[in-house]
Amino acid sequence: MRSLYLLAIPMALAAHPLSAQEANHQTEAPRELNAGGFVGVNVGRSFFEADQIDTKDQEPNTLGFYGSYALPLFQQFSLQVDGDLEYYQFDTKDGDNTLRDGLGAVHFAYKDPQQGLFGVFGGGGVTVDGGDDTSTKTFQFIGVEGQYYLQGITLFSQAGFLDGDDDQNETIDNGLFARGGASYYFTPNTKLTGSLSYVSGDRYNHPNPGDARDGEVNIFSWGAEFKQSFTALPIGLSASYNGHDFQIKGDESDEPVIHEFRFGAFFQFGTTTLQENDRTAAGSDLPQLKRWISLSTNEVD
Repeated sequence: MRSLYLLAIPMALAAHPLSAQEANHQTEAPRELNAGGFVGVNVGRSFFEADQIDTKDQEPNTLGFYGSYALPLFQQFSLQVDGDLEYYQFDTKDGDNTLRDGLGAVHFAYKDPQQGLFGVFGGGGVTVDGGDDTSTKTFQFIGVEGQYYLQGITLFSQAGFLDGDDDQNETIDNGLFARGGASYYFTPNTKLTGSLSYVSGDRYNHPNPGDARDGEVNIFSWGAEFKQSFTALPIGLSASYNGHDFQIKGDESDEPVIHEFRFGAFFQFGTTTLQENDRTAAGSDLPQLKRWISLSTNEVD
């Protein structure tokens, strides 16, 4: 894998000292699950390695909307739902590119706010391809996940199965993925997360054995996200970076490294701090599933 880029956010230097309320949250760990979550919006830009994708536009702008909501069930069980939709500003007359993509997911987990969680998740999504003929491709995923809570650190891991549906056989079929990472809380309202992911699957898997186009796609991904919420207001700011390194086997020439940056704001409800939300409400997220599908189906051709 090529160089690992970490996102340095100036806001981290300006994080305010602990208020009395935040200090109380750090010393007294929550014991009960809450109903709550967040909704947010972000803008950003993607950077593609030159001459390694099927479009001349190397820097599409993005606009995204996302949200999560968790509901406590019997005893220590929790149900969380996620939604994520993103639009991409490409010159749609110039190559095979993504117009928009989105997904929905459900997490079901046993969750102890003082220890961690173990659960399952699944869902599906779509990616809409511009190019010469606008078309929609779908994908599905299922997996298991776990988290372990220390005083100011959350360790997490996920693994699962990812499969796309595409008449052109360009997407990821029969893919297996894994992800691991950690979140560090400078304060209950200031969080930095880093993660590493990997997915491997079939591509151009035609029904005729030995077809020259049959191959495999392997994607190494890495990312960092900074979140800052505010004690006096139920809103926060976020900044994230994700990198993807494509390794293609088969009749394929594009093997780009892709860098994606997002900056946004979110509204949090049901809990008072980021750390409380993560450990008692909507604290699970997902790997870059829809981007793996969209990029491998469209730009990487």
